[in-house]
Amino acid sequence: MINKIACFSLLVAASCPVNASNWSASVAFGTAETKLAQTHTDIQHADTSSTSWQVGVHYHLPKLTLDLAYIDLGEGEVGLESGSYTPEQYHQNVAEIAPILPEGWALGASIPAYKNERIFLDAQIGIYIWQNEIASSSASTGVLKTSNHGSDGYVGGQVGYQLHQKLNLALQYRKFLLDKSVDNISVSLEYYF
Repeated sequence: MINKIACFSLLVAASCPVNASNWSASVAFGTAETKLAQTHTDIQHADTSSTSWQVGVHYHLPKLTLDLAYIDLGEGEVGLESGSYTPEQYHQNVAEIAPILPEGWALGASIPAYKNERIFLDAQIGIYIWQNEIASSSASTGVLKTSNHGSDGYVGGQVGYQLHQKLNLALQYRKFLLDKSVDNISVSLEYYF
């Protein structure tokens, strides 16, 4: 599936003449929220939201924009009552429960839904190739780590305002479709070359 999307994107981009004015770059900051992977009776505290950020490059076609971005959805946290666990058991439970707020690469497309002189609305769809690391520490074993990775889809949209001929400001929402979905709301600034 990833290979098909990547090949399709490259074919579309290759079929259009390359022009610097068709390219833009963006940066965004926001907040991401998810849920715990599962519930547990020993949970003392949990934080399922975090600050998120992303940087991206975009190639604009007449009716479609191709997007490539690096997205970091932040870090989650969970703490358990640890009195009855060995460090290895504690880490295993944390790894099974912890919220997944990954980082990785997104390849997608934005489709214009509405545009006037300054205001625009886009729908977004794509694939997110992510990785996540869960760590726990104890005095006896040091830091134990578990890594997860995968590729899942995302959907979303943005509403924006053209500040200048080469500069847009937008409010963006994306839902990353992991086992426990991640909702991300961010503010982005996009510069056109």
